[in-house]
Amino acid sequence: MNAQFSQLEEKEADDYGLVFLKREKFETQDAVSALKKLAGLGKTHSFFSSHPDPDKRAERLQAQLEGRALSIEQKQQSIIGRVKAFLENNFPSLYGLLKKWLPWLI
Repeated sequence: MNAQFSQLEEKEADDYGLVFLKREKFETQDAVSALKKLAGLGKTHSFFSSHPDPDKRAERLQAQLEGRALSIEQKQQSIIGRVKAFLENNFPSLYGLLKKWLPWLI
């Protein structure tokens, strides 16, 4: 599985975790706090080679907790990333052609 797809799954896991915490009446701010603690490990830790930046993840969750909508860029990144990952994992030849002939698209 490629890192891009894994990072999209990480965002989904963050979102699901937030829903779970709210539903079970746990303190949702703890999720943000945990991600900030991970960020304190520093960028060189091996954890970060396959996971999205925990600072950005914390900011994203904080925005959701405050009722702020995700930016258009964040929404598009998620959609585009899913399509890319789907093509790359299920249709590698097509993905390769698109990458070669339409690099601005991929």
